[in-house]
Amino acid sequence: ADGRSFHGLFKSDCPIKGTLVDEDGVVFAVTYSGKVDIGVESLKPVTKTKLASPAQEDFAKAAQLWVKGIEAAASLAPLAEKLSELQAAAKEKEEVEKKHAEQLKELDSKLAEVSKADETASKVFQGLDEQAKKAEKESSETLSKAEKVAQEAISKAKKETEEAVAKAEKVAADIIAKANKERDAAVAAAEKAAAEAVKRAEKEKGEATGKMLKTASDARTKADAANKTAQAKKKAAQEAKAAADKVRKAQDAASKELKEANKALSEQQTALDTAKKSLVDAESQLKGITAKK
Repeated sequence: ADGRSFHGLFKSDCPIKGTLVDEDGVVFAVTYSGKVDIGVESLKPVTKTKLASPAQEDFAKAAQLWVKGIEAAASLAPLAEKLSELQAAAKEKEEVEKKHAEQLKELDSKLAEVSKADETASKVFQGLDEQAKKAEKESSETLSKAEKVAQEAISKAKKETEEAVAKAEKVAADIIAKANKERDAAVAAAEKAAAEAVKRAEKEKGEATGKMLKTASDARTKADAANKTAQAKKKAAQEAKAAADKVRKAQDAASKELKEANKALSEQQTALDTAKKSLVDAESQLKGITAKK
């Protein structure tokens, strides 16, 4: 109606890009925003470039043919109506496709969320697996340390037990040796004292006998000699008794020390039994740890 004609790409009945022949027959390459109707005078193209003469002539011919085609199409009302229906169907199809595209986009978004959740879950499971491996490693290291500590405790208990037994045996042996030595010394001293007492008594007896024979005529002298002999015997007997008492005291002391040695040995035996029990308990704990492993 205004002497202009457009030939090119349309979208939703609006021109997009193509060529325009104005009312003077000049051909331009134009682009539109897609929201205009070329029939509206006030709406201008976004870009407008005048084409060269050959292109203008070619387009003019094409435009004339296109215009004739439009005029022929306008004369065919049924075809136009059918075309309108087809356009409506196409529009409806476009809306359906648009709706499907939106649904597909939504599905893609949900799929992305699922993928992200799956990735997060994979990371979580991976972290849990790493934690499980770490816990297993730490458990194995802890068990190894426990076994090592138990073995060291057993070795230490065995060593302390052996040392305690050796110490107890040495203490007992020293006490017994000391008691035997003191007892032997006391017996030897008692025997020596008894021998000396007997020797003195024999000597004094001989002297008394000689004096008695020499002074046989003197009854008083005999009585004195007899009394002296009796006194000497009494003294010898007292010394022998004292020596015997000393031996008995030495034996009592030795017996007392022997009892103390036996007591110490019993205490050491108790300590040994306690150490053995600790050793058995440690071995039992080690078996329990090994069984759990």
